[in-house]
Amino acid sequence: MSVEELRAHFERIAGAVTPDVDPYGAVVRRAGLRRRRRLRGLGTAVAALTAVALAGPAALNAAGWDELPPANTPSGPFVGLPVHSSWTWRLINSPTRGNLAHDQSLIQDITREFAQTGDIRNGFGLLGKAPSSKVLFADEDTDSRTVIVAYYSKSEAMLVTRSSHRGASAADLVKGSGTTKPWVDPFTIVGESFGGSLRAQHWVGLAPSGCRVDTSTNGVVQPDGTVRRTWQPSPNGDYIVSEDYPPLALWRVICDGVVRFQSPAAWQGAYDDRVEAAAKAPTDVKTSWAGIDPATAATALAAHRGLSEHAGLQTSNAEVRWGGSVPGTGGEEAPAVLVGPKSGAGPVVLQVGESTALIVALGPTPQIRHYYTSKYVDRMSWTTAASTASSELIAIRIPVRQDLGAIATDNMLVVAPPTAVKVEATVNGRQVWKASPLDDGAGIFNVRYRGDVTLRALDATGAVLATAPLQDRARGNYLFGEEVIANW
Repeated sequence: MSVEELRAHFERIAGAVTPDVDPYGAVVRRAGLRRRRRLRGLGTAVAALTAVALAGPAALNAAGWDELPPANTPSGPFVGLPVHSSWTWRLINSPTRGNLAHDQSLIQDITREFAQTGDIRNGFGLLGKAPSSKVLFADEDTDSRTVIVAYYSKSEAMLVTRSSHRGASAADLVKGSGTTKPWVDPFTIVGESFGGSLRAQHWVGLAPSGCRVDTSTNGVVQPDGTVRRTWQPSPNGDYIVSEDYPPLALWRVICDGVVRFQSPAAWQGAYDDRVEAAAKAPTDVKTSWAGIDPATAATALAAHRGLSEHAGLQTSNAEVRWGGSVPGTGGEEAPAVLVGPKSGAGPVVLQVGESTALIVALGPTPQIRHYYTSKYVDRMSWTTAASTASSELIAIRIPVRQDLGAIATDNMLVVAPPTAVKVEATVNGRQVWKASPLDDGAGIFNVRYRGDVTLRALDATGAVLATAPLQDRARGNYLFGEEVIANW
């Protein structure tokens, strides 16, 4: 096998066995996407993010190896993914973090044990021993002991996480449960459950030494459509250990006075249908919208709740505000449902398709995930998540799949009071686009202009029925109107 073939094979493995935390936002899926179920009715929908910790060699078998290579198989060249940021090296060169970091004897044992056994034959997923390794994190709670180890060469790096029982030796940790990622992010986020059970759980975020990690859970959409929240610094400074599994919070990292990272802490897993929730269209939805696809509505309500929770955003009284068809991939019509607040300001979600594994479109450019393949993306639905200043007047970009991601297109869904025939968008009193004519107060229009505007809904006589500011950013990635940042 060539190095290129090894790399491609390894990426297929990693995509199947790694419960990736997605620091760049844009997608929600269960690790491996192997047991994703599709919601078929309005009675089964709820959002639940799940991290699955896979144990050693079993993880590789689950990933598609027919069997592990024989013990006498020679190690090939080390194959991680290229390091593109100096911040990754700053992380790798940072002091070991965690409450066991001071135990130098243990750290040396872990370094030695993991270096000796770090290749594909023991389930680490390494295609050959790396020239160097570093223990980034070593910590122990009441039930478990966890280590995070980086393997690296001069240009490539990858990450291995292992958990075992409290007091576990280095050899025990090698045999423990965990995950393998073929890359190292400058802000590395790892979610672990000891032994694949959920009795000992934690969520870890490691930033480069000297940075500051903050967390927020109290975001509220204001009457002007912006989000207000407060931030709490991590007690550990440049790293955080959360006992919430997963943490329902927005995390950010500030390095040298610059926000380098801001995203939901736990963007992984798929929406799960194990918990039932009422997901029926409310009685005040117009009769002309009665063609709402039930499965898409169920997923939309679950997506609204799940994405809001994991963005640390407070919401209540969400309901179906519109349903119909929108332009989908390749121009084909696709079922879509809009969920938003029953009254006032709040988060809104436009869900296209019924699949409970979602790609979230954050902006006009797709955020491609190197651990995705087309066979996964083809089975996923796609979503935009914005904020609205008014439940009576909503405008939101329509998402569509593109490449291995999703984008917020020039097509705009506008939902106004039922008697509205036109919506105008103005900047300093000057009209920059309009939506007309509306059908029962709703319509889809091509809006190339991107920028914050003031909306006015007008009836046939020209009377103003509703007004609302709209946050529609021309650049960058946004979730519920807040920027998703990966500035490394």
